[in-house]
Amino acid sequence: MSKLEAIQREIDVVFAAEPPYPALWTALLFPAGISRAVPVPLALDHGLSTVEFPEDLRTYTWLKMRAEGSGVSDLTGFYSKLNYHVFEVCGDDGAEYWVWFEDIGNTRIINSSLGTTSMKPALIHGDILVAQKAQGGLTDLSVEDVARVKKTVTQWWVAEGALVAQGLRVKGAEQ
Repeated sequence: MSKLEAIQREIDVVFAAEPPYPALWTALLFPAGISRAVPVPLALDHGLSTVEFPEDLRTYTWLKMRAEGSGVSDLTGFYSKLNYHVFEVCGDDGAEYWVWFEDIGNTRIINSSLGTTSMKPALIHGDILVAQKAQGGLTDLSVEDVARVKKTVTQWWVAEGALVAQGLRVKGAEQ
């Protein structure tokens, strides 16, 4: 099964969930090894009525979890099985995004769907998930938003993100 077929299967699973999720928004998934973004449903976790934090969303539908028994402690000492890092990124147009980057230490697959430079540390490895924040929740993203989102995330990554990610990787290596 190709990666795009696996993504489509997960999309179908999210829409068919029983009980249904309290809310769904459309996010953009930039899968590593695929040159285009894929709109995917991003669900609010069961038992919640509003989105306040990135952790309120079922991002692990789209980004891998660490294997059982392999959680790590992050910079704050929080123990997590999550295999990604989330950042708040603001665009030039005032739009605010939550951007989840797969942990760069766990994959060698370069994400070529964003226009980063070919020089380290600007390379992005792994899958990237982007949701646009809005008052009281999220705003749906679509293929029409891809160019704007790519520009915003790429600019942030080159200016700040690569250095932040390198710090996370170095900190993780010390433990």
